[in-house]
Amino acid sequence: MIKEIILHSIFISSFLLLLSTQSKAQDVDQWNKDMSQFYAEYVIDGKVKYKDIDDKTLAYLAKHVEDLENIEFSNLTQPERVALLTNTYNLLVIKKVVENYPIASVKAIPGFFTDPQKVGSLTLSLNELEQYILSESEDPRFHFALVCGAISCPALFFINEQNLKNQLATAEKNFFKNSNFIKVDEENQSVKASKIFNWYAADFGGRKYIDESIKKYLDIEVADYSLSYAVYDWRLNEDKAVKQIRYQPTLLYTKGAREVKLFSNYYTQKEPVSDTEDELRYTFFTNTLQYVEGTKKGFNIGPVIRFRSVQLEPLSTARYFHATRFQNNNIDGNTFNAYARTGISAAGLQFRHERTSKKEKRHLIIHTLLFPTVQNAEGDGTFGFLDWDGLQYTIQTWRDKDIGPNLNIFFDFGFIFENIHPDIFTEDPLFFQITSNNVAIINWFLYPRMTLYGIASISPQLGIFTQSGNTNTNIGGFGQLGVGYKYFITDTIELELLGTLFQSTVFNRQSQTVNVGIRYALIRA
Repeated sequence: MIKEIILHSIFISSFLLLLSTQSKAQDVDQWNKDMSQFYAEYVIDGKVKYKDIDDKTLAYLAKHVEDLENIEFSNLTQPERVALLTNTYNLLVIKKVVENYPIASVKAIPGFFTDPQKVGSLTLSLNELEQYILSESEDPRFHFALVCGAISCPALFFINEQNLKNQLATAEKNFFKNSNFIKVDEENQSVKASKIFNWYAADFGGRKYIDESIKKYLDIEVADYSLSYAVYDWRLNEDKAVKQIRYQPTLLYTKGAREVKLFSNYYTQKEPVSDTEDELRYTFFTNTLQYVEGTKKGFNIGPVIRFRSVQLEPLSTARYFHATRFQNNNIDGNTFNAYARTGISAAGLQFRHERTSKKEKRHLIIHTLLFPTVQNAEGDGTFGFLDWDGLQYTIQTWRDKDIGPNLNIFFDFGFIFENIHPDIFTEDPLFFQITSNNVAIINWFLYPRMTLYGIASISPQLGIFTQSGNTNTNIGGFGQLGVGYKYFITDTIELELLGTLFQSTVFNRQSQTVNVGIRYALIRA
């Protein structure tokens, strides 16, 4: 205990020494006036209008962070120091969100609270700055003034050191009177409190503080009530009037965040077999279920499962959605032009990590490895094709860029290696294929919950076929054009619809897809 007190004293002393010895005289009143005006323009009812903060305003905020170096902290009183640094903490949160905007949550920004950043003459993280403020103030009510950029955080307001005590008292009162933070059920004699009181129980003095404050502000005696803590909602504390919900596929999830996505792709093609035979319809109904979870190590990982239904039949008897019947019929021995096959065809793992280029541009790298889960997946004289017998490996690079307030362009570049086999050039017969996937998507954020988009892709392919000791190669590929629609049913559940037309290098082949996706992103800790 004594050792902790000594280390704590050294930390505070070093902090103040650095602030004071590396600074110049500066009018704190002007800094506060500027930031107060910023709050008046961009903060409404404790929520931030992140969308309205342009590059010029962001540079303005960055300049005020730099100006902290010119403030003589040793000349400030303790309330002035704590108020200034609390405003600084909240300013850094806003600045960091805007630098990564649009995002659904600060949890989508790796190292948001732990990565060091320049604050005046110091380099420290948000967690370290928060620790100093709470230690210096010795007042737990500052937890109602430090705002981490989430919906479950207290309402954001600018701290005025001349009215500090009244502001903290008002913030405490508003917090306890807000049912989003404190919910008392008198009938069932229970209290559900913000998780802040669980995380910082030592600061508040435990359960006693909650009971006394509820008695003070709500006039309810809850000492005998059961106590539980609400799940912390990490969604962005954004002003609803300007809120645009967007899925940011190029950002990693942090620890405690996860995503579940089911994407159904219905691909159908028709093509002539010969002048004397009926055209065929080949249909693949592929459902891919994936789960991704964030980790502390700066990467995401999760399983992937592929369920597929395949239908091949003469066009004269085919129906567009026959593959949704999920049948299993062996190959017709008379014509070899009809079969149906259904099952879990592959399963594996997806791994995501981030790479920053020399130009400080972020790229999300995604690796997906799928293993066959059924025997003879490629088929034979009895069973038709369902999937590949060998491994499938995909590597993708994702990038996106805003090109206007309501427009965004997304790129997906990568390679797909299909039917990887240890005896690739010795087993007979065997087919191996490499596809270069190059996709561009234009997103138009039409309404706060709705996105329209157009997709275009070109995918050259190299096929390698080994038979009877001979290896032949084939170069082909396909292009794709489509339009899609995304809608957020809730802030965490997204529905997607997409239709595309394919143009293949195979002459006279006509192909289309219909796609439906549903994604659930849990961004709460």
